[in-house]
Amino acid sequence: MSRFISLLCTALVCIAPISSSAAPDPTPSDTRTASTEEPRYWITASSGKTHNRSCRYYKKSKGHGSDTPSGNNCKICGGADRG
Repeated sequence: MSRFISLLCTALVCIAPISSSAAPDPTPSDTRTASTEEPRYWITASSGKTHNRSCRYYKKSKGHGSDTPSGNNCKICGGADRG
């Protein structure tokens, strides 16, 4: 009987850490939204032109992202007029 109890205790010790670590985390680790990941416009530093997400120059030139347009609109994508 004592051998059975010993085996049972060993089995419970081995199973307990597995079952407790398998529980999913109730809080998501990534709470960012799409708007914080991807700005609506890209403002080129050298020219000040505004590019929208569909433009080939979006994030391809030196500049910064913004949700408000500034400067002149890009002639290729239309900038804020089409974005």
